Amino acid sequence: MSKLNLPSSFVSAVTPVFPVFNISDITGTANGGDSFTQYQPRNVWATSGSILWQRGKHSLKFGGDWRILDFNEGQNSSASGTFGFTRALTQGPDASQAGANSGYGVASFLLGDASSGSITSILPISTQGLYYATYVQDDWKVSNRLTINLGLRWELGIGDPEKYNRLAYFDPTIPNSLGPVAGLPQLTGALQRVGGQNSRNQQATDYLNFNPRVGLAYSLDDKTVLRAGYGIFFLPRNIQGSGNGAVEAVRTMTMVNSLDNNITPYNTISNPYPHGILPALNDRDPLANVGLTIAAPMYGFRNGYAQTWSLGLQRQIPWGLILDAHYWGSKSTRLPVT
Repeated sequence: MSKLNLPSSFVSAVTPVFPVFNISDITGTANGGDSFTQYQPRNVWATSGSILWQRGKHSLKFGGDWRILDFNEGQNSSASGTFGFTRALTQGPDASQAGANSGYGVASFLLGDASSGSITSILPISTQGLYYATYVQDDWKVSNRLTINLGLRWELGIGDPEKYNRLAYFDPTIPNSLGPVAGLPQLTGALQRVGGQNSRNQQATDYLNFNPRVGLAYSLDDKTVLRAGYGIFFLPRNIQGSGNGAVEAVRTMTMVNSLDNNITPYNTISNPYPHGILPALNDRDPLANVGLTIAAPMYGFRNGYAQTWSLGLQRQIPWGLILDAHYWGSKSTRLPVT
């Protein structure tokens, strides 16, 4: 990167990948670099077991499931900087007036006069999700014609503590410290860091994930069977820091390229961040990244779920064929927004 006339202080502080240069007025330069880096080592530890017990007309099955999901995340789409070059800083004779025949993005690039620039520093986060489940199922042969299947599964997902408490959630009820400064003393809503006096988890645990299952098969005669079923299936928790709730683990700096609306260059590509690149921190500053866009989940959490049901009729017809007519239905509730 030093051959691009970037200063040694910049080169030594960023990931050694080619920056992204977006140059206007010519084609083929969008994403003209590869500033994207990603580290996602993960482990999944799982164990399960079941017991089958046959007693009279009942076939009972008991079981459990236990999983540990370690997720390490360090995704950076601007690891060595993204710079945009337009005709704004090379147009003339009146630099404040854009024109179709005035200025050139490549000229701005060759001069090192970027119209925009940003770079992101990250601290990879280490989250962990725990999953527990237990179930019981009874296949009950009521008679030679009727079999009933009854089951219940309970699932528990405990989600997203972070090894160094670098996650946050949004609490809409607490006073916002910026309210009095802005003349809004009643302003509420602020980020809460996990750990300390708060929960270590980024979101609450939903203890009500009960999944009932019922089904039946009834022989109307020797060649006709009626089948029906109903069940509830809960969606698993998203195993990673939700949103960019790792507030202080991510810090984006914007290049100050001009002080007069892209007329006169101020900082150039030869020294885009003269005061240095600020690292991502974890000092639990309540005003961290103020002025930037932050996304964090609400602490209250309920798993989404789907209800499914079916009704069908099977009939044996001549020539060894089966005629099967079925209806399936489903309804989803509290689906996650992506």
